[in-house]
Amino acid sequence: MRIRTASADDAAAIAQVHVDSWLTTYSGLVSEIFLQSLRVERRRIVWDRILTQLPPDQTLIVAETEEHGIIGFLHAGSSREPDMGYDSELYAVYLLAEVQGRGWGRMLFERMVADMREKGHTSLHLWVLEGNPAIAFYQRMGGWARHTKEIQIGDSRHTEIAMVWDQVGWTGNESASESSAAERAGAFPDKHTLASFIAGLNRDPKHHVGYCGQEPEEIEHALEHEFPALVEAFAVQMERGELVGALGLDIDAGGRSAEIWGPFLSCPQDEWQRRAMQLWHRMRNELAHRVDTFYGFYHEMNRNAQQWMMQLGAELKSTEVVLEAERSLHTRHAHPSVREISSLRSEEFLRLHKSVFPGTYRSGPDILERINENYCVFMFEDEDGLQGYIYVEREPEFDEGRIEFIAVAPSARGRGIGAALLQRGLGYLFEDPRIEKITLCVRADNEQALHLYRRAGFRELHRLRFYAIAGQE
Repeated sequence: MRIRTASADDAAAIAQVHVDSWLTTYSGLVSEIFLQSLRVERRRIVWDRILTQLPPDQTLIVAETEEHGIIGFLHAGSSREPDMGYDSELYAVYLLAEVQGRGWGRMLFERMVADMREKGHTSLHLWVLEGNPAIAFYQRMGGWARHTKEIQIGDSRHTEIAMVWDQVGWTGNESASESSAAERAGAFPDKHTLASFIAGLNRDPKHHVGYCGQEPEEIEHALEHEFPALVEAFAVQMERGELVGALGLDIDAGGRSAEIWGPFLSCPQDEWQRRAMQLWHRMRNELAHRVDTFYGFYHEMNRNAQQWMMQLGAELKSTEVVLEAERSLHTRHAHPSVREISSLRSEEFLRLHKSVFPGTYRSGPDILERINENYCVFMFEDEDGLQGYIYVEREPEFDEGRIEFIAVAPSARGRGIGAALLQRGLGYLFEDPRIEKITLCVRADNEQALHLYRRAGFRELHRLRFYAIAGQE
């Protein structure tokens, strides 16, 4: 397995990959008559001429294995359309269908980036046929769709999309990550500045991210305690010394997942998606090896973020309702079967949490590890074991309390266990006189839970959309 510079002897193999890739990639996108007219010998003549006359500003590389020989190639060089404003162009990149999804595309792209940088190029563009699955790959590598044009293929008109990179960056090697982090550290805002910037945007529903608070002090506290290496956990954009963009990843190392803090952007509307992609790929390329799943959580009025999620291929997992209860409406009542969780019931808790909240943002082991005087799990226990639990967090320094999770075993529902757990959780949170309001989040389609909370005095604040993005190769 290797990536190497192509030689004149590779023309026939490159032509074979080129034609085979067209037949599999474009089937259903372009005319079958046109596809069947493709001939390897004609393509070999073209590639033979290119390889024997390759200009010094171009790079032509191949991916090969001992078993199958050449299984992919990439050709790039100076832009053929300099008026677009990008100095290099990716002319062609193809992989045989049977080896796609194994990292070969990334390796070819990384080698191309290194070659282009050595040749003095700083930006990149390419044209890709609308509907080509490779668009998702280009987006993962940092590209964004700028505009389109019409082209003729055979007897039909088709749309091509211009994918562009304003700055050709590295795509995942370790030394580049260290370099990027060092570069960012030189112009990175302090915690107070970053917290104030996030808070100012997060108060607006059109920019709201559900993982973040709305007060600078609360956010600064989270940055201090949840992000031990802030420069590595956030990408920022600065203009004339002012912070104008930020995106962070709060990584749960044990669960190999990350909550996306942002993107927070103060920029013209028509620049939002491009800037968001720039921030995203700076972070993802450096930290992807530590994360299998990324989670996004956005206010229903945050249209920019929702569009961005769709561009990233995110799956909309649910719509969540954020509810709030006030101290004045709480009546104290403690059910005798509800008590703090014991180590003897930890395994039962973990099983119930995983079954009720599969793939959620906070894993069971993470919850148990977080337990302290202000973060607590209460369980409903009877002779048959743990029948339900509630996990609550109070932040007295910010006069805030949260109900993070509440679950009842399916076999125990309809017995008032949820109400008993809810009353105990509220009682615990309101034990601190500084806490006046409690918030919680519940799926919008969970009518039973919504009915329970509303009966307990909760009112709806807003709705959020929860997304998941699978880690990529």
